[in-house]
Amino acid sequence: MSSKGIKKKTEFGLTKQKSMKSNLSDKIVSRSILPECNKLIQYTNTFLSTGYRLNFTAKEALNSMFYCHNDTINQWSHLLSLIGAIVLYLITLFTDFRVKALSGYEKSIFCVYLFGCIFVFASSTILHIFDCGSVQLSNVLLKLDLTGIAVMIMTSFVPPLYFVFCEYAKIRTSYIVMIFTIGGTLISITWSPRDLLTEFRYLRTLIFVLMVTSGLVPTVHILIHVPSPHCWKIFFTLMAMFLTYGIGTLFYAFFIPERWSKSHKFDFLGHSHQWWHFFVTLGAFIHFKLILICIEYHLTFGPASQTI
Repeated sequence: MSSKGIKKKTEFGLTKQKSMKSNLSDKIVSRSILPECNKLIQYTNTFLSTGYRLNFTAKEALNSMFYCHNDTINQWSHLLSLIGAIVLYLITLFTDFRVKALSGYEKSIFCVYLFGCIFVFASSTILHIFDCGSVQLSNVLLKLDLTGIAVMIMTSFVPPLYFVFCEYAKIRTSYIVMIFTIGGTLISITWSPRDLLTEFRYLRTLIFVLMVTSGLVPTVHILIHVPSPHCWKIFFTLMAMFLTYGIGTLFYAFFIPERWSKSHKFDFLGHSHQWWHFFVTLGAFIHFKLILICIEYHLTFGPASQTI
């Protein structure tokens, strides 16, 4: 092939690549030109003015991870959190003296929370990558994301309850059944055939609140049951976790800080949903620390191994 032919081929490839980039950039639009009937998740924050992806194909949605829009940070934050959770668990399994002292069955209990983290971070990443197409797809992705949140909450209770109440199987099992029953009910409503974006909003919120508050009973029981100094370690770690999730919820619910910006400077970086992701990830890793404290208590005061 002549050098002229190679040059033409190269120029054609560059032109095609530039054309694809231009097409995607043209489909990242401002809120003012969005269809009025559009109910996609990414359009619910009225304080974001620009950076919306409109009518992307699946391939374009994946490519959009490498473009600048108002969901780019959300895509990468939970994808990196997913990778970080897996790496942290693997390192802990092979290096932490407390975890290495557990039996094989107890290590599987320890990893239950990892499953919850993988589920919630993966479902969130999928939502933020592909929530730029049809309303029907958006509705399915929202259901998957809400299911991930429910699964993470349910699995977060299993290791602490198991390791703290290692000698009280009935108490431990009762609490776990209660949490999973409420979580299962929430998931069932979430996957109902109705449009999740318009139906069951208040009932869904009520069940989420009930699911979280129901955890206060076993939490208080743990604090009463565990002696010092582990009791105080658990207490302060719990307070740090609740504070983290609380601050994140305030940012998310009240659209902080973009609601106070008239120049829309937070459209791409620093808006409420990005802060929500940050605090969710931070809270998840604080809970991981809580599980290690519960394992430490289990090894200090409990039997060498237990089965549910």
